[in-house]
Amino acid sequence: SHTLANIEDDIQFVPDCVGKTMEGETIVADMEIDIQKTASIGRTISDPKTVLFEFSGLPSIQSFGTGVYLNEMLEIIGAKNVLAQEIGWVSLEEEQVLEANPDVILTACAGQDADAVEEILNRPGWENITAVQNLEVHAIDRSGCLIPNQHIIGTLHEMAAAVYPQDYHDN
Repeated sequence: SHTLANIEDDIQFVPDCVGKTMEGETIVADMEIDIQKTASIGRTISDPKTVLFEFSGLPSIQSFGTGVYLNEMLEIIGAKNVLAQEIGWVSLEEEQVLEANPDVILTACAGQDADAVEEILNRPGWENITAVQNLEVHAIDRSGCLIPNQHIIGTLHEMAAAVYPQDYHDN
């Protein structure tokens, strides 16, 4: 699934196959309500923060550009992916991150969440990145964001609260 709409179609497919169409429609409708509620707040963000979302750390940082549902989710919350010029899943060199200088870094690296955040905050040479300077490095649940199903709504809320806590405190 490359888009949220694809994920919704995939979710609906299973209930349709087992004669539970209405149950699937309910799950998808609930997702849509959450997405629209979040998007309505995201549209009010007047100064979008730039975000790097990292799935594996050094030596080869894994992230994504456009054409990935997670990029769509960043846009919904009112943020801007620092890799928006890239397409699909990408591997980055450390220099690319330093050049991009994100306002916020989200990490879904395997292992302990606190360890992943601490590792990023303490990377040699990263002390001048805005996200590191402002301690704007946040762990996001890995399984929630990498398994494209209805649970991505939890990830959407996590992302929103991490990037814009003042705007999404009730979401």
